[in-house]
Amino acid sequence: MDASTDARIQRFHAAGIIDMHFDLPLGLFDRRTEHGLIRDEFVPELRAGGIGLVGAALFVEDKYLPEMGLRVALDEVARLYDEVALA
Repeated sequence: MDASTDARIQRFHAAGIIDMHFDLPLGLFDRRTEHGLIRDEFVPELRAGGIGLVGAALFVEDKYLPEMGLRVALDEVARLYDEVALA
């Protein structure tokens, strides 16, 4: 690998790895009786792994479809907001 390519790679990774498909809201919904998960578990793990940016994806399990799909998706978003406020 030439120096120019190596320098570009170093610049790209300087702020950390980007994870654009993290099912964080699903994990928070599944553990909805616990609080402070982002602060106490997810942030330390993301930092240890060098993750600098997360795109949180919504995923609704088949068992909730079709009747509860929208409700669960909105609950996942609400959990994410609540957890970010605690972080």
